Amino acid sequence: MNHFEFKNQAKDALSGRWITAAVAALLVTVLSGNGLFVGTSTTMAFGTIKMNFSGLISMMMTGPLSLGFVLFITSFLEGNEDIGLIFSGFKRFSDTLVYHILTSLLIMLGMIFFIVPGVMLAMRYSMGYFIMRDVEDVTATEAMALSKALMEGYKMDYFKFVLSFFGWLLLSLITVGIGFLFLYPYFIASQKHYYEKLKEVNPIEM
Repeated sequence: MNHFEFKNQAKDALSGRWITAAVAALLVTVLSGNGLFVGTSTTMAFGTIKMNFSGLISMMMTGPLSLGFVLFITSFLEGNEDIGLIFSGFKRFSDTLVYHILTSLLIMLGMIFFIVPGVMLAMRYSMGYFIMRDVEDVTATEAMALSKALMEGYKMDYFKFVLSFFGWLLLSLITVGIGFLFLYPYFIASQKHYYEKLKEVNPIEM
């Protein structure tokens, strides 16, 4: 898998249009509660997990907005700059909500027991929203199974692909999160190209 090519294709498509993509990323970040309420989604008290209002918003909004951003970026790469597409994921609200909850729980459990299983689970379920984009009637659990099958034999390669954005992540931290607004569309656009190539080299029935 040519990671350099995927990233170059994404940069070429974003060239001259970074601001539009960054505005869309800002809207998704704010609306999902992942930006405004960082670190406040859950609190531990006397062994009981208490979810506050911001955490509930984040849990409900992240899945639909993640799918919406995938749909936006896919369309954006084809020349359509309609930011309103980030809301299109709400047409699949229940599926995206369940997908987000189930995958987050599995990854969290993997991280608790040992970091490596958590990372591998994150890689396993990384293509779910792209699969939902391609298959309109797929359920959350079916998307999980399809992502698992698609990533079979490619989890380590995809992990290396993710690591190739480490410099951008550092820049995002240095700029107090501002860089993330450019990293997010860049990563999803690159991931889109990775996903399309993955379907060629590891075809599965959807």
